[in-house]
Amino acid sequence: HYNMDRIADTPKSAGMISVVLVGHVTLLQNRADGEFFQMRADRAVLFTSLHSLREGEQGVFSRFDDAIIAAYLEGDVRIAHMPPGKSGGEERLQAQQVYYDFQTDRAILTQAVLHSVDALEQQPFIMRANVIRQLSLGEYTAQQAQITSSSFHTPSMSLNVDKVYVRQIDTGDPSYGKYTAYTAQNVTFDAYDVPFFYTPYAAGTYTERGQLLRSISLESSSYFGESFLSEWGLLETLGQAPLRNRQDDITYGINYFSYRGPAFDINAKYADGFVTPVTKEPWSFEGNLHGIYVNDHGVDILGNDRLNVTPPTQDRGRFEYSHQQFLPDNWQVQIAFSWFSDPTFNEEYYQNEFDADAPRQTSFYAKQQVDTQAITFLASLQPNRFVTNADSLQENFEVEEMPEIGFRRIGDTLAGDRVVFFSQNTLAALNFHRSNATLTDLGFDPAFGGPGLPALGTTGTTGQSVYRGDMREEFDVPVTLDRFRLVPYVFGRYTGYSASPVDGGQNRFFAGTGARLTTEFWRVDDTVESDLWDLHRLRHVIEPQLNVFTSAESVDRQHLYQFDQDVDQINAVSAVQLALNQRWQTKRGGPDRWRSVDVFTWNIEANFYANKPRDPLMTPTNFRGLFFNSEPEASIPRNSVNSDFTWRISDTTAVLGDAEYNTDARDLATGSIGVAVRRDTRIAYFLGQRYIHDLDSNITTFATNYELTPKYTLSYRQSFDFGVRHNVGSNLAILRQLDRFILEFDLHYDVVRGDSGFGVGFYPQDFMAGGLSTSSAKSVFTP
Repeated sequence: HYNMDRIADTPKSAGMISVVLVGHVTLLQNRADGEFFQMRADRAVLFTSLHSLREGEQGVFSRFDDAIIAAYLEGDVRIAHMPPGKSGGEERLQAQQVYYDFQTDRAILTQAVLHSVDALEQQPFIMRANVIRQLSLGEYTAQQAQITSSSFHTPSMSLNVDKVYVRQIDTGDPSYGKYTAYTAQNVTFDAYDVPFFYTPYAAGTYTERGQLLRSISLESSSYFGESFLSEWGLLETLGQAPLRNRQDDITYGINYFSYRGPAFDINAKYADGFVTPVTKEPWSFEGNLHGIYVNDHGVDILGNDRLNVTPPTQDRGRFEYSHQQFLPDNWQVQIAFSWFSDPTFNEEYYQNEFDADAPRQTSFYAKQQVDTQAITFLASLQPNRFVTNADSLQENFEVEEMPEIGFRRIGDTLAGDRVVFFSQNTLAALNFHRSNATLTDLGFDPAFGGPGLPALGTTGTTGQSVYRGDMREEFDVPVTLDRFRLVPYVFGRYTGYSASPVDGGQNRFFAGTGARLTTEFWRVDDTVESDLWDLHRLRHVIEPQLNVFTSAESVDRQHLYQFDQDVDQINAVSAVQLALNQRWQTKRGGPDRWRSVDVFTWNIEANFYANKPRDPLMTPTNFRGLFFNSEPEASIPRNSVNSDFTWRISDTTAVLGDAEYNTDARDLATGSIGVAVRRDTRIAYFLGQRYIHDLDSNITTFATNYELTPKYTLSYRQSFDFGVRHNVGSNLAILRQLDRFILEFDLHYDVVRGDSGFGVGFYPQDFMAGGLSTSSAKSVFTP
């Protein structure tokens, strides 16, 4: 079907009738399978298979339109193609001149733009060229072309190629649609039409979930020098269809550091699951894989108070894999594997993980939990001959479980719900996995001390496996006395060791008893009304608590190997805790939207101990003490008063703070106060102060995130230690929103680690969270 302002002529070409159309020409074609074409142009010539107009009149063709076999269009030509069922997304072409053969779906376009959009995620694929040849539907070649995902005339990121072949491939799944693959020769990667990277050959895909380039950044750091960091989609690079599960992805990194050398990494993640139709039991799993190789010819700079370390090998890296699966019958399984090339690699390249994470071991964990019962199995070993996290540096060993079997029952009721029973039992074979690396190998100067006081292994270590059985049984008897809730409890604990620092095996019997007394009372004041403070009536809730506890043991912990703090380091102490928790509640939100808000909370507790142990664990003696209601024997026995508060001035402003005071030393051990503010969606900031007595540390921190305009966002963080009177760290980042990318520029300075530098990065919007950066506390790679 066609429309136009007028028919200019009906000439013959090679003996066939043609029709010349002028003015607002529109051609429409509906094919039998539901496929749809629309063509618009200023002028057009329609070529037919008719030798004369009489053939159409005599019924050779039921309609004249059916005789059209080709068309030539010129002047702002626009072609829209919708595949059958709309499963593959709309495809659009723009050109100045087009010749289109309807019989073969071959075409040639000049000054052309091919625009394809995926149906699911609206991820665009745009190709511009002086000449584009359509070989068939969804198949094109072009020369001197530009490929991008931006609709802007000058895109922020693009590929410029001498020659390219593009095809759209149907996955066969209507809900999944098509993906666009390309192969190209003599390719440059351009930013705003300025080339910054060249390759003689490239292949890749644009899909509804991703694209070839995930992130790219140029950075400078005093640790690593000038750096080039990039992350790429693996399947997109190979021109393959993406993985069908939308949570699955595979990427690889190509990186270079002028002070260190080239680096390559690979990352993969996957997840899936379903519920069985008959039993309705879940089967689900997820996993992650991360590997990195660095050809390192530099030295590790581990901080201002550490020696520089020359790595034992230039071929450095790590490999990690984790998998978690939920199975029927309430089973859960976790598998983890970790390998590192040398003792300081993880700290040098993954500083944040090294400081905050648990030891990176190879382990297998299984748990079945049904109602109040849980069965666990844990086997963990350390394939690396050194420690893998900051908490283990002071001991310079890690603890292996080979294996540990556990059985627990939590909150069973007995005697007509008058007694509550708790049972916790483990049987384990434990090893001290001692590091082969000395403290000097880890960068510690013996003249200035080591990494700190050890918390485990304080009574010695052994190279043999120690078999330990631990059983803890507790009975609670809750009683309600008017408005008071009294919970007397008694427990017994037995821990057996196959070996100890003295006289072979040991059997420790531990018994404890105590009581928890709690109540709650409140008062409502309906006269409170303040628009300034957003207070509309006030409810004051007071929750006093009293905990008393005493215990006895047959063997002091100094005669036992120290593997775990909550098993081996328990204390036979007597304790009293007085606590007062308070809440002031109000109504906020307005008519038809009223809700209850805790406008102010203030908690205070005083912990007092008798029979406190005198051993290295209690050093420093002037730090805070803690009382643990669930396991009083594992409490930290220092006399102290601890308090914290939160004041929600409004829904967007809060003041919070805490303080811990050691009553024996009469010192304020730690204290902090801060204000957090968010103003609409454009600005948020935090101002806080943190004091630590033992470190003579008094750090003030200011951080803000401010959307200057819809295109520019400013992020700034500054910390200064007034105790020692020097800067701690500074970080400034500016984000520029581009068409389909985010441009980031940052400056950073870290006194503790002795690192400073800057970076510039490009991140596709869909992958901003996975971008690489050396600027944030020296974590170079992000798995």
